[in-house]
Amino acid sequence: MLHSPKSTHFLKYIKKQLNEEIERVITFRHPYSLIFLRVDKIEPYSKGILLPEIALVLRKNANNIDKVGRFEDEKFVLILPEKSKKRAIDIAGKIKEDVGAIREGLIISIGVSSNPLDDNSAEELFNKVKIAMEEIEREGGNCVKAA
Repeated sequence: MLHSPKSTHFLKYIKKQLNEEIERVITFRHPYSLIFLRVDKIEPYSKGILLPEIALVLRKNANNIDKVGRFEDEKFVLILPEKSKKRAIDIAGKIKEDVGAIREGLIISIGVSSNPLDDNSAEELFNKVKIAMEEIEREGGNCVKAA
């Protein structure tokens, strides 16, 4: 599990990892995807207990080449090499279901973007997933949305 208390440092790391995956896509023509997860209403729960439980769910839904990390307080990022957008959406749905089973009423939102479908740079891919998250927030949260 990747984690940095400094969001800007972690964001640079994530973008570096995404750029490495883009190079792999260009060379080998294989897809990869990005999942961004936000816990929408964490206030009634203990962050110290809940966030590690969510991290465990993420690791259980990832394989050994996927990268999973915590980004800011209630946000997580997954880099999924070799995963198409459809596969990433399926994984995001399973994660949402599994996280929802941790605590009754726990609400999360998940954005998904993929390369080469959505964009060809880490910056563009990350911006697409952020746009998906903004759309989810405008719609009230608690869903999975692909960019």
